Order: sequence, then C-alpha cells, then structure tokens
Amino acid sequence: MEVDLHLTNKCNLFCKHCVYMSGDILMNDITLEDVKKLSKEFSILGVKEIHLTGGEPLLNSEIFDIIDYLNKSGYKLRIQTNGMFINFEKAKKLKELGVEYLLISIDGLIENHNKFRNNPNSFDLAINATKICLECKIYTRINTVLHEDNLNDVVDLLSITSSIGVDQHSFFYLTPIGRGKNLIN
Repeated sequence: MEVDLHLTNKCNLFCKHCVYMSGDILMNDITLEDVKKLSKEFSILGVKEIHLTGGEPLLNSEIFDIIDYLNKSGYKLRIQTNGMFINFEKAKKLKELGVEYLLISIDGLIENHNKFRNNPNSFDLAINATKICLECKIYTRINTVLHEDNLNDVVDLLSITSSIGVDQHSFFYLTPIGRGKNLIN
C-alpha cells in the first residue's frame, strides 16, 4: 500500500489548477512528531511507500528530518514538487536521505506553464530541477495536468522531456475543484 502525505499547504506558486488552493489557505504543517505518530499507524496498515506532497513539500521546515525518519523506518519515498527549490545540493541531500523518486510538475511549454503557474521563471526552473535530479540518479517523473490551453503543447513537451532523459512522463485530467473549478472547459 502507498499513501500520499500532504506535509504543508504553503506554496511559492499560485497555480490555476491547485485542488488544495495552496498559498491561499494556510494550515499548520505536518511536523516530525506528527509523522512519527502516523508512521506507526502506516506500519500497522502495511504501508510500504509514502508520497510527500503539498503545497510545496520542500517548504516544510522539517522536510529533511521527516525524510530521514521515514527512510530509516523502511518506507520507499517519493516527493512531488514544482522543482523551484531543487539545486544540486538539495538533490544530493535528498538522494543521501533515501529519496529515490521525484515527481516534478510541468504543465505545458514555457508560455503555458508559466501562465498556469503564475510565475515567469517556473518552466526554466522545473526543467533545470529535472536535469539536476537525473544527474543525481534520482528517478524523475514529469506530471502534466491537461487542459484546453496546453493540449497543443503535448508533443513538443514530450520531445523536450524525452531529450533530457526523463524516466517517466504522466498526463492527468484537470480536477475541477479548488482553484481548478475556474478552469472547467
């Protein structure tokens, strides 16, 4: 069994499709102590893999302690990120702490992705994070949410991600809840 663990609702972006309305709705982060309690329950339930999500999970101030604890507890770990905080130092640390798998969100080519994410640098930073993770031998998957504005980007985006050696590229329907409810098309 695997579980998704939403560590924080903090986010450095304001994505148009965010189901959690991250950055809008502030909640307390999951703490290391919370994770220790949950980990005991997860173990009883037979959980083998935990996906750390958010908001942006790298904004949780205890992220590295949480990863270290979960790895030492025997869980396989995946992190879902927008990639904007990934540099060589962080990628190496994530790998050393046992993260084997990163999911990076890229929702179209540069213009559509940046517009969708409300940040003019988010595409370049996500691509750079992808390259860094691959160089650090972290299995890297790109997640793309499909919507009316980016459907024509799919072939060229696949060409880009394929050319840099991405391990996997997944496409998802837009979920029309949270901020995504404004994008029904």
